[in-house]
Amino acid sequence: MVGSVKAVNANVQLLWDLEFTSLLNNAALKQLDPVSFNTYSEMRNSKHVSPSTKLFCTQCPFVWLGKAILINEHTKWHRDIKDKEDGWCCIVYFGNFSNGDLFLPDLKLRLHIEAGDVVFLRSYAFVHFVDEWIGEGRFVVVYYTSKDVFEAHKLGEAADME
Repeated sequence: MVGSVKAVNANVQLLWDLEFTSLLNNAALKQLDPVSFNTYSEMRNSKHVSPSTKLFCTQCPFVWLGKAILINEHTKWHRDIKDKEDGWCCIVYFGNFSNGDLFLPDLKLRLHIEAGDVVFLRSYAFVHFVDEWIGEGRFVVVYYTSKDVFEAHKLGEAADME
């Protein structure tokens, strides 16, 4: 029991530590794509989200409901098929590393990535992967919201109209 309490406390502390970064990412999305920002905000505040999501939303001001923390991970070519088709993810890079460029083959694009960089990506729409990196540690926080959350919200609103 003590170990699980410590783990929960550590996770809650991490959420608070990321709060400022998350607020900046919210503001950036609002400028980048105000329509998507409003869609995410409406869905986040919907009465049709689960009780656990409602609790999360009262404590955390993020428009994205999911957060993946990747520690020293390499990714192969993929699309995030569980994300909303026209949705955004926000990727924030931390650590002491070099190389690790982000590739978007569909766009024939290679982005040089450094600690402190933030990338907004339509992760369902574009195949992407990360090149091999070197260094002491590479930490990536990916903010996303699963398309299932949007679909549940839409179904709930449709039921309200009946």
